[in-house]
Amino acid sequence: MIYADNTCEAVGKFGNRQVPGDFIQSADLANFWAHWRYAREDAAFQKLLSSIPYYGIWDDHEVVNDFEPLQDTRDSAPYSAAVHLLPMGLKAFLDYTPIRKSQRTPNRLYRNIRWGKHLELFFLDNRQYRDANLAVDHTEHRKTMLGREQLTWLKEKIHSSNATWKVLVSSVPISIPTGFPQGMGRDGWANDDENTEPTIEGIPQSDTGFEQELMEIVKFLRDEKANTLFITTDVHFAEVFKDTPFEDSGYSFHEIVVGPGNAGLFPDRAFDKTLGTESLFFFGPEDADDVTTWEEALTWFNYATIAINDAGELVVNIKDTWGKSVYGLHLLPR
Repeated sequence: MIYADNTCEAVGKFGNRQVPGDFIQSADLANFWAHWRYAREDAAFQKLLSSIPYYGIWDDHEVVNDFEPLQDTRDSAPYSAAVHLLPMGLKAFLDYTPIRKSQRTPNRLYRNIRWGKHLELFFLDNRQYRDANLAVDHTEHRKTMLGREQLTWLKEKIHSSNATWKVLVSSVPISIPTGFPQGMGRDGWANDDENTEPTIEGIPQSDTGFEQELMEIVKFLRDEKANTLFITTDVHFAEVFKDTPFEDSGYSFHEIVVGPGNAGLFPDRAFDKTLGTESLFFFGPEDADDVTTWEEALTWFNYATIAINDAGELVVNIKDTWGKSVYGLHLLPR
């Protein structure tokens, strides 16, 4: 929703004219609020939010790149190494994205939304409870991205749901390795087994994902015989994956990666194949340096729509800036 750790200048990344923002990087609550206020002052965005239901969930730039509870500080101006940014970013997010408070878990962002007979949405909080990105995902000391309480909640809610489709919303991708800069550990679920480039601690990047917790979730979904779809984002291009993690079970699911609606473009064809993953569609330039003008950038901005008919058939469409479908996926419930 915002880039709290960035500014907005008169000229954008692609040479496009912009309305300058009245803020600097968000090192205090006033600048967090200023980022949100700036985005909400856009007339077209106001029209969008006034005409559709809106469920918000945060990602890293609502605070600072790839943040987690143990790594939410910065030591360069305007930041102070002694000031934690997560609490301020969370307050600003909730100020502009009101969510009904849980008495047991204040400031909880994860929740489930039921839409009719065929759809239940499960919004995950991939930020607030995660272990350090640089921590090793040991078999005996498994890392967590969701935290014990959120993981238990997810299993209980999916088990009790009789919706035809369980759609899980994750702000970080499953199949695409993320984490920047290199050497700071994986930020998404995938560990990327093929990449053994060491971190600054001498630990291979491939040891620092959150794959063991992901496998626990996937095994649970298989055992529940759930019709599953993952919606993910963060990587600034669109891609559609099919995962067949257990050859002998017949269980499979799809991951729909979408975005950005308006931001930089950072294409990457690499993906983790641990879950028997295959890429069905990629929408983005071959290289970030290929896009130098606003007109070229408009070619690649994207979003997705999902429709479910009375029979429970689900159709995903990846759409471009002008609303034209560039890829469609038709899924039948089991």
